[in-house]
Order: sequence, then C-alpha cells, then structure tokens
Amino acid sequence: MEMIAATNIFLIILLIFTALLVWSRNWKRKQAYLEHIKSKPETFQWISQNLTGVEIKDLKAVADRFGLPMLQAKQLIDFYRKNHKN
Repeated sequence: MEMIAATNIFLIILLIFTALLVWSRNWKRKQAYLEHIKSKPETFQWISQNLTGVEIKDLKAVADRFGLPMLQAKQLIDFYRKNHKN
C-alpha cells in the first residue's frame, strides 16, 4: 500500500513538472515571436494606419493580423505607443 502511495505522489509531481515545463516553453516561444514582430518596421507602419483608439477593437485587430494572443497584442500596442509618439 505504501508503494502505491509513493508511486502516486511521484506521478503527480512528474505531471506538475511536465505541465510547468510545457507552459514555460510555450511562453518563451510566444515572447520570441513578439520580439520578432517588434523588429519589423512594417509592423509599426500597419499599427499606425489601423489603430482606432478603441482598445478592445485595436487588440483584436492586432491579435488577428499578427497571430498573437491578447496579452502579446496588448504588449505590442503598448510598445508602439511608448516608442512611436506622433
């Protein structure tokens, strides 16, 4: 009985570790893609021409255009507004 409990605990710890590893790699991949997009001048040209001032509409447009999750779309818009003041 103790062996089964120890095995179950080991498997739960392994499952948690694996889930955290997958999440971490996915997060790093998304951040790397965001940095790649930020390095392209045409990204900010598109953003400057298509921002409407309505936050949710802008977030959806940027997310759809560049294939980003909402969090990275928000980071991209914030980066644009901080570094490209008109």
